[in-house]
Amino acid sequence: MERKVRLIPYQVIAEFEEVTEVPKGVELIQAPELWGKTKGKGITIAILDTGCESSHPDLKDRIIGGRKFTKKDRSDQTNY
Repeated sequence: MERKVRLIPYQVIAEFEEVTEVPKGVELIQAPELWGKTKGKGITIAILDTGCESSHPDLKDRIIGGRKFTKKDRSDQTNY
């Protein structure tokens, strides 16, 4: 079964030039302390909260880490 993934068209309505309020969660992980040291250039991070099909051609051999918090494996058995 071939699964096709496509981007749903969208339009950016507003873009903030400057953010003046730092969310509490960002403060709690002490992110502002790092902003002067790094901007994350060249770094890619993905967070998948329901798992993924790790054998998918676009993901195969690209998942370099992960953590499971249940007894199941990291693959999404429900195909969400």
